[in-house]
Amino acid sequence: MNRLRRSLVRFACSTKGASLVEFALVFPVFIVLTLATINLGMLLYGVNDLHYAAQRTARCIAVGGGSGTAVTNCLDQAPTLYFGPSMGASFTHSTAGCGNTVTGSGAFTVITGLVNPSVSISASGCYPLQ
Repeated sequence: MNRLRRSLVRFACSTKGASLVEFALVFPVFIVLTLATINLGMLLYGVNDLHYAAQRTARCIAVGGGSGTAVTNCLDQAPTLYFGPSMGASFTHSTAGCGNTVTGSGAFTVITGLVNPSVSISASGCYPLQ
């Protein structure tokens, strides 16, 4: 009985493997935060670049005179102005608001390793009628 008690006391006071347990608790949190930071950066870059492409396309339409062919040519060229993460950006044109308004939209896929949800993003650009 005394031998069992000594073994249990030694086991309870031992610090061997404590750093491994701490590492096992901290490492998954570190990986999740790292992936979240990378995905957030890519998402913000995509939104910013989509906004830039929408503004450039609205300007292209305004400078082209806003006619049907200018609108078609500029909207066809709009996806080439987008250099962000791959998300299949699409652009639409309207004359509501300040003049030539172009709205770009797409779905950004968040890469987690387990589940890859999509986040819908959109941006608009406006250029006054000339």
